[in-house]
Amino acid sequence: MNEYNVYGRKEVSLVLVHGGPGARGSLKDLAVMLSKDLGILEINQSKLSIKELIEDMNKYITKTCKNKVALLGHSWGAWLVCLYAHNYPDKVEKIILVGSGSFDTRYVKEFSDRRLSRLSKDEKSEYDLLMKDFISNDLSNKDEVMFKFGKLMAKIDTYEFVGNEYSTIGEASFQMFNSIWNEASNLRKTGELMNIMKEIDVPIHVIHGDYDSHEIKGVLEPFEEYGIQCTYDVIKRCGHYPWREKYGKNEFLDIIIKEVNQ
Repeated sequence: MNEYNVYGRKEVSLVLVHGGPGARGSLKDLAVMLSKDLGILEINQSKLSIKELIEDMNKYITKTCKNKVALLGHSWGAWLVCLYAHNYPDKVEKIILVGSGSFDTRYVKEFSDRRLSRLSKDEKSEYDLLMKDFISNDLSNKDEVMFKFGKLMAKIDTYEFVGNEYSTIGEASFQMFNSIWNEASNLRKTGELMNIMKEIDVPIHVIHGDYDSHEIKGVLEPFEEYGIQCTYDVIKRCGHYPWREKYGKNEFLDIIIKEVNQ
């Protein structure tokens, strides 16, 4: 898989940063959808530390973007674009956080309980088997296990899917997930993530589906407590992947284009 891809005939104005960590290629379909209206840079993460990911982003943005750009981060990628904007504010016009994880640990149990409550009996059995494989010492099939887990989570985090299959979650790298998520979750646990957010001086727009297992209050309430200004949209009947939702897709795409062009 390429480290980055450029879509559309226009000058790059929007950079897409995927979630996971380790879900490389999971924003390709969104990049294609937006490319008829915008110039898009899609970055596929490959490094095993947050510092290296930020420097990779800067390398590709510097190479392909002539002016300041909007950064769209999905899920874990929402945190990553914030960290990038903190380091390189001169490259960033705006950051757009889509389906972001909560910025405070007090929302984690609620999120986990909500996901588990949506599982059918068969899905719960599959979930238990996948979690057992996750914590085993056998590393030979960890990427496959992570892919299956991501596919299951995408299914239960979606209100009404529109598309071909849930395999559009992208490739799966357990090594990246394990390395990056340990570092990222520690930033949240220690409060350093919010300390960084306080120092960001670029506009922030939050987009969330009302069916997303990560509830938007996990973003807006910490922001309010720390005095961080943002605008936001909540899309009804919409889950964690708005561009793959029957009822939320068109509204989501319209919001993105408006935010980038205004």
